[in-house]
Amino acid sequence: MRRGKVSTPNTLKGGDLKVKKKRVVIVISVLLILAGIGLLAYPRLTDLKYQMVRSQLGISSIADADMHEIDAVDVPDEAVCVLIIPEIQLKTHVLSGTSDDVLAKGPGHFEETALPGKEGNSAIAGHRNMYGSPFKDLDKLKDGDEIFVFIHEGKSVYQVTDKRIIDPTDSSVLEQSEGPLLTLITCQRQGGALNRLVVVA
Repeated sequence: MRRGKVSTPNTLKGGDLKVKKKRVVIVISVLLILAGIGLLAYPRLTDLKYQMVRSQLGISSIADADMHEIDAVDVPDEAVCVLIIPEIQLKTHVLSGTSDDVLAKGPGHFEETALPGKEGNSAIAGHRNMYGSPFKDLDKLKDGDEIFVFIHEGKSVYQVTDKRIIDPTDSSVLEQSEGPLLTLITCQRQGGALNRLVVVA
């Protein structure tokens, strides 16, 4: 009579434990891969949202060479203004308010400040590394660069006079001025939000 090796309960438990460990490792690996893909894809998805809003508002692109020559732009009813900055090839709508939902659709106007193109300080905030990144190149602006603001009543031209870094809690940039002033606010650097980059015109 042949005698074979008989599995003991302990042997079975050990085998089951190894299988379970392998499954856990596989599940964790898959989750990490999916999380990595999600992190890489998220900025692109936010860009698509911004482009979708642009399309809905009818904001079209302009050839770089033509930006200085534009005298009139159709401003959507839903927008506060249309902002054109030739030096950084930017043309974008500006919406009312600065909530997360608004800024996900494009730059937003601080409602407590003056309206763009009017007397007083008009402050506008925008993303630099997501949701279309409309303000990604604000740091490239220099004194004298022109910023065109189109509202329903017409066009205003501003010239950059200052650029500085401030603390996120510094609200002095929202204070009113006697003459027309434009204040653009974004993150200090792409991918970081520790401080704010402010361009004044």
